[in-house]
Amino acid sequence: MNIKLHVALLAGAAALAGCDGGGSVSSAVGNGTNGLPFADAQTAGSGSLGAVVNGQTATVQGATDSRGSSTDRFRQETMTIRGLTEDSIEVTFDGNTAVLDRIGTGDSYRSDDFSHFVSRILNPGTAVSAYTYLQSGFIGGEIKFDTVYLVVGNDTNPANLTGSASYAVSLEGRGTETVDKADRSLLLDGNGTINANFATSAIDGTLVLRSRTSGLDDAATAASARNDAFSLSGSRSGSTFTATATRIDCLTAEACVSNTSLAGNFFGQTGAEIGGIAVLDETATSSAGPVQTKGSLVFLGAQ
Repeated sequence: MNIKLHVALLAGAAALAGCDGGGSVSSAVGNGTNGLPFADAQTAGSGSLGAVVNGQTATVQGATDSRGSSTDRFRQETMTIRGLTEDSIEVTFDGNTAVLDRIGTGDSYRSDDFSHFVSRILNPGTAVSAYTYLQSGFIGGEIKFDTVYLVVGNDTNPANLTGSASYAVSLEGRGTETVDKADRSLLLDGNGTINANFATSAIDGTLVLRSRTSGLDDAATAASARNDAFSLSGSRSGSTFTATATRIDCLTAEACVSNTSLAGNFFGQTGAEIGGIAVLDETATSSAGPVQTKGSLVFLGAQ
């Protein structure tokens, strides 16, 4: 089994700017053969991450937002996940190792001290699922809070990627918008289409991202919603791909600069599914001054 994970920061405004490479995403794989079917229990929607990882160790490198640390908040970190049993996993992150047990019948885990938690987000596919990992506690006399996105699945043998394909994708994430040095936290979600031409290795498509202010009541959150469209352009390498996303619907009198990027994989025997991380990094200039929007999202999709 070949396990592919992607990791990215659940970002604050300055986090991505403070990371090397603008918050780029990287990944690593476990041992095994490409293209194996996903765990049956996961397909049924009630399986465990332990069963998915199946005793292997996967290592990922990504940007981390360590909230509460004034001197070492933004940095690159290595993370490992190892399946212990069908109902437990071991997570090593930021120098700390925690054994997490599955809770109830869903695909969520936590340790006894509640400072570590893994939970599945978005609707899982048959070949890929998305998770968040949270770590919190007192470290060095201060409260620290880390949040990381994971995409876990069986990547496709590149030899099985032929012709072309179009994927309907959903996105979920969080971010921060900064206007005149004042920050507001954002809830992010959206949908779109990612197209792959496997003959030419070209990637294109469009995304519509909805941002809403978090921490408000339901009516105020709904009133704050804004939709932004992005065009995609990228390329495939083996079973992986990268793309840039450029905002195409700036508001009147705005000038936009996009540094938003995606990194992902094709999953399943024949690449029927897609998943990965989007790193949001946008600057708009308007009569009110510069507006910076930064964040991270996970995306999943299928043909």
